[in-house]
Amino acid sequence: MENKFKTKYRAKELAEFLGIGLSTVWKWTKEGKIKSYVVSKGVTVFDINEVLEDLGIKDNKSEVIKWVIERQLD
Repeated sequence: MENKFKTKYRAKELAEFLGIGLSTVWKWTKEGKIKSYVVSKGVTVFDINEVLEDLGIKDNKSEVIKWVIERQLD
């Protein structure tokens, strides 16, 4: 059986996943730090694998947790 994980996140979901503010998601998108995809009017999604790569986070849970904790301490 193949493991299927969610890879597309809306901005609010991405903010919660990364432990950052929603405004930070949009700021980083505007700055080109992370890539977004406009699916339709008012619907933008982010590929979590691309976002983690853009942020320099390896695709494993411990690296993500470490990154989130460091951001919360700032």
